[in-house]
Amino acid sequence: MPKLLAFDFDGVVIDSIQALKDVYFHFLAQFGVKGSEIEFEQLNGPSIKEIVSILKDKYLLDESFEALLKNYNHLLKEAYIKTPLIEGALNTLKNLYRQGTDLALVTSSRRSEVEIILKKYNLEKIFKFIITGDEVKKSKPLPDIYLMVKDRFKQHEVWAIEDSNNGIRSAKEAGIKVIYFDQFNKGTDNVVDCRINNIKDIPMILQGIEDCYCTVEKETRISIEAKEDYSPKISKRQDYMVNKIWEAAPDSKDLHLDKILYYLSHTTSESGVTISAFWESYKYFYYRLHQPSLDFDFIPLAVSGVCVNKSGLLLSAKRKNVTEYESREELVPSGGISSSSREGGFVNFRKQLMEELFEETSIDPQRVLTFKEIGIVKDLSNNVIDVCCQINLADDGELDSDISREYSVLSWKKVSAMPKSKLVPTSQGILNLINNLENNND
Repeated sequence: MPKLLAFDFDGVVIDSIQALKDVYFHFLAQFGVKGSEIEFEQLNGPSIKEIVSILKDKYLLDESFEALLKNYNHLLKEAYIKTPLIEGALNTLKNLYRQGTDLALVTSSRRSEVEIILKKYNLEKIFKFIITGDEVKKSKPLPDIYLMVKDRFKQHEVWAIEDSNNGIRSAKEAGIKVIYFDQFNKGTDNVVDCRINNIKDIPMILQGIEDCYCTVEKETRISIEAKEDYSPKISKRQDYMVNKIWEAAPDSKDLHLDKILYYLSHTTSESGVTISAFWESYKYFYYRLHQPSLDFDFIPLAVSGVCVNKSGLLLSAKRKNVTEYESREELVPSGGISSSSREGGFVNFRKQLMEELFEETSIDPQRVLTFKEIGIVKDLSNNVIDVCCQINLADDGELDSDISREYSVLSWKKVSAMPKSKLVPTSQGILNLINNLENNND
């Protein structure tokens, strides 16, 4: 299915948030009113007409709506003329266009202001579709503007690039996946599919989607909170179908009825990422693998790592005796998160990964020099989310390929020698995270 990237304008393409904030404060100051950061954030989404109407009614402004709108639009026009593009946006957009990616512009701003910027930077022809606040009756956070995009591109999988909570809610209400452009690392409580701090990361995200994974987060501070009192809603019919598939499972597979961790949501903030999860039986994940049409969400939360020895080589192996990706290559270690990792209301996924490393490779934890989280990756094929970590060893120690029940042919490889097309999706995502971290440190 072809992809359509639907870009918001203010704060995503054009670096206008501070200019828009100045317009808002200046407009109110003319009437002796002091604005607020909170109110400005709440107005980041509605159309200009809606903003002026809200401010007129709230602050009982005496001038007519038409006069106030003319005043606000004049301030906006002056602000837009001086406003630059987001750093990296120009090259990113042009490169995506050259590569044949379908692009749309979805904004609550007026078309006249948008066209000034597009013409200034020679971007008029790269968008297949442009929709502005002039053309919708109900602006963000309502879904109308994104529903129009979906209706226009019925054969596409649409991904929105948004920087505001109102924009995120608008896209999500329309059933569209969201790339959250969090330029200043503020975080959000809204559900997003991935978060980036640099607009230049979008091609990396798009390539991942094509390879069946999504880089949800590039983050080195991750915690998991288990909701012990959470109970998913399961109908009798659903439970019957799950048990029917489970009972027919082949005995040769390494199956168990233990509880594993399932993903609920995650929030981001300046202090890092907090994942909310719950415990439930493994059989629900097994059912999802065989009946993806199951109409309730059980998204396993797992942990995956990349083990790097003193020489800078990465540890990989072929999978065996597993329910998915049999004989595919994978970075080691990795695995589901078991209930043994419970520590009160939190989950010690670091301990879990270290145990996986020892069980799968016989590498003693004392040989580990450093351990750090590097991000979160979602396998789009199997609908699994992994917390991803990097484990650096203090030596180049030997491997014992005979001890693992899940792997064969354990080996150390250069990054350049990794068979990317044969790697499971999560491992491909980890490689991209490593490359990204290295590039940022150069």
